[in-house]
Amino acid sequence: STLHMPYPLSSLPISLPPLNWRERLMDAKVYCAAMKGSWEKLNSERWGDRLTPIGNTVLHVHLGRPLDMGHTNIEFVKNVLDEEAQWGTRSFLWHENDNGEIPLHFAARFGHLEAVKEFLRRAKVVNEGELRRMLMKTNKRKDTALHEAARGGYHRIVRLLAEADPCCPYEANDARETPLYLAAERGCADCVAAILDTCVPSELACDHKGPCGLTVLHILVQWKNPDMVSKILDKDESQSLIRLQDDEGSTPLHRAVANNKLDQLQVLLCYDRTTESAAYVRDNQGRTPLHIATLNLSLEIMLELIAHRPDCIEIVDNKGQNVVHYAAKYWACIRKLEFLLKIQNVGKLMNEKDLDGNTPIHLVAASMPHITCNCIYRVIRFIESQQQYANLFNNQNLTAGDIVASYDFSERLYFRQPRKFMRLAKQKLPMCGRIAKKRESEDARTTAKDELEKRATLFRAAAPNQIVVAALVATVSFTAGFTIPGGFNQNPGPDIGTAVMTEKSAFKAFLICDALAFTLSSLAVLQYFGATGSTSLTRIERQLRFAKLHCVYSIGAMMVAFVTGVYAVVPHSPRLQAAILIISALFFLYYASSLLGAPLQFCMVHWRICPGPRIPTVLKAAKRRGIRLFLR
Repeated sequence: STLHMPYPLSSLPISLPPLNWRERLMDAKVYCAAMKGSWEKLNSERWGDRLTPIGNTVLHVHLGRPLDMGHTNIEFVKNVLDEEAQWGTRSFLWHENDNGEIPLHFAARFGHLEAVKEFLRRAKVVNEGELRRMLMKTNKRKDTALHEAARGGYHRIVRLLAEADPCCPYEANDARETPLYLAAERGCADCVAAILDTCVPSELACDHKGPCGLTVLHILVQWKNPDMVSKILDKDESQSLIRLQDDEGSTPLHRAVANNKLDQLQVLLCYDRTTESAAYVRDNQGRTPLHIATLNLSLEIMLELIAHRPDCIEIVDNKGQNVVHYAAKYWACIRKLEFLLKIQNVGKLMNEKDLDGNTPIHLVAASMPHITCNCIYRVIRFIESQQQYANLFNNQNLTAGDIVASYDFSERLYFRQPRKFMRLAKQKLPMCGRIAKKRESEDARTTAKDELEKRATLFRAAAPNQIVVAALVATVSFTAGFTIPGGFNQNPGPDIGTAVMTEKSAFKAFLICDALAFTLSSLAVLQYFGATGSTSLTRIERQLRFAKLHCVYSIGAMMVAFVTGVYAVVPHSPRLQAAILIISALFFLYYASSLLGAPLQFCMVHWRICPGPRIPTVLKAAKRRGIRLFLR
């Protein structure tokens, strides 16, 4: 075949007319040869002036492959560049496609290390200025080769590019991303270490704010590598990096606390030596890192911050709320709040008011609808113990006792009467006298009536379906009573017509459970009918509550009757009996969990059991880390 001289586009004689772009398109043979890195096949075609529709040369095509699709044929790259050198040009080394990318961008983006080395070597042969120009060459998105390598996480290429010229300035791209920021966001510790260890500190731009105003330190504190945090803080000559805020006003300290990174937090606090501590910096909502730690219920982090800057507890957010306000508002557990108040100087914040005039005691009372049932009585005892603060009024002229009295706990307190609870609350908690009592009583009666009518409406809506279930249970249990397991005695004599299995214990249990299911379901049907003919909302609610309860119990009795009946008729099949019992156990597990939920809550309240934080664990961990605690 005839060999064509591979004239590159830039070396064409000026006298020749410019080729039409369609005539310069790379054909399939050239493209496939470039993809595979086959120099023999490529050299048999006209390739020097051939481009893809977006302006890629054969080097762009060969290097534009991920590593998992094949490694670079470095000999192919050298042959292309050597062939070009014979023409006396360097067009392939510097040729830009439509996106402004030279082959070095492609090699760095897809991790072709040997190709990057070759490009840098040939540029350095010319002079140092040529090398720096290649390193600083940007595409249309302002990305350099170091941007591309850092984004891909190719740490060997990152180190190679950084060591090529440590003083080379790397500006941010159009997305405000520096190479160091991209390496941190990629989560590649080796890339970050390569840039920090190699580049001149003045060219690192550690304080540059990227997307959303985030700095490199904002990203690094979210890692599980506190050494990287120490490394970048060592490069911070101005010691201001720890106090820089993003678009939401959060500092790296806020980020570490929000992500519950205790080790990173300790590193940050070690470098936070100035009087303008980052622990005092507030975000756009006025929250300090201590506020964020309180929101996350991170007790160890709270102890670290208070030990570092004890006076940070006094800072309030934009709503005038301090750390105790946050604990009272969001923790929903009194034991945790009691533990917080034992820390030195924290208890003095109990009488502080926010912009609405609410003290932490007010917020504890306001959070009672969200507190678990076993903590409700503990709230009363806690407010009673804080008697000196319980008499304070908010801007609505309400004390904590008034707020507690305004709630209806009848749906949550199962085994203790709501009236008894409210009587206890009124005895223990001070009520204000600023609002007219008559109006209060009228409002209370109106609210109680509305709530009662609302509950009665809900019961009425569910009654039709429940009465159908009760009727079905009654029908099935009635039928089972006359079609008993084992049949009847058909032999003539005094026992004719009696049950055959009368002497078996399983049969006796079957009869008792079947009778119980029929009785309870029939009683439920009668109660549903009684509720429909009543005009009293209280009577309607009571009848429907008991009817639902009897219906649920009748279903359980019917299931027990089924199991005992089957057990009675298959006495000599233990495997079959075991299989039936296991299958039936699935029903009883769910049934027991549904019925025992309320008694368990009652027992927890009665025995003063309250799920709280593992305070001893927190104290041991704090002591192990050397935190000084001041507890009353």
